[in-house]
Amino acid sequence: MGNNQTTEVQKEKRLLGKLMNVSELSSEQKIKMLHLLKIYFDNVKEALFFKDLSEKEWVIIFEDIANGEIQGFSTQTLIDAEIDTISIKALFSGDTIIDKNYWGSRELPRVWGKLVSSLMKKFEGIKLYWFYISKGYMTYLLMPRYFHNFYPKYDSEIPEFEKKVLDTLASKKFGSGYDSKRGIVTIEFNYYLRMEVGQITEDLLKDPNIRFFKSRNPNYIKGEELACLVKLTEDNMQLIFKQIINDEK
Repeated sequence: MGNNQTTEVQKEKRLLGKLMNVSELSSEQKIKMLHLLKIYFDNVKEALFFKDLSEKEWVIIFEDIANGEIQGFSTQTLIDAEIDTISIKALFSGDTIIDKNYWGSRELPRVWGKLVSSLMKKFEGIKLYWFYISKGYMTYLLMPRYFHNFYPKYDSEIPEFEKKVLDTLASKKFGSGYDSKRGIVTIEFNYYLRMEVGQITEDLLKDPNIRFFKSRNPNYIKGEELACLVKLTEDNMQLIFKQIINDEK
């Protein structure tokens, strides 16, 4: 365990994340992002990638501290909606990938968490959510790792209002591609994780969260995605997440 912790610390020191407006990205940065995506996903369509990127507001870029090379990214945007005459906002996370040599770094939750904190302050008094779709168990695990309550969840039902929020956001974003009964998004020509990256093994199924993810999204390996929702409040954050957000680099 000690060796693993040391490795994680070493990896964390090598990676630095920064939040940018998508409009600030250079052509070279966009090409590097596309190349990184193709390493871990099959069926990536360049035109669709660039179109999706243009629809996002922010991107978190992760660079190797030593040489400045992009080793990961995560796209983000805000969605407005109204549920039962209540106005809500949702931070939607799109494509997210970090090179496997940097897995274990806390830069993603640190920089993303600071974005979340800034939005919570900016929109104080407005219901704020995190909305994303997950085609892999690793992205699904971000919810139980950093939040107390999230949906869907293996040991609790989604409240009625949050179900309306999730259905509204997913339908607004994906239209007929969202199946509200299954909570699954199917995107035409979607890319999917390479088998060696996202396959769920028997050993991984010992984790109830992973077991639940597979049961709710059995076609994950084909690119189908599970719609996920988290209410963004201070009380809903795990202590470890708060500590990571407050870490200054």
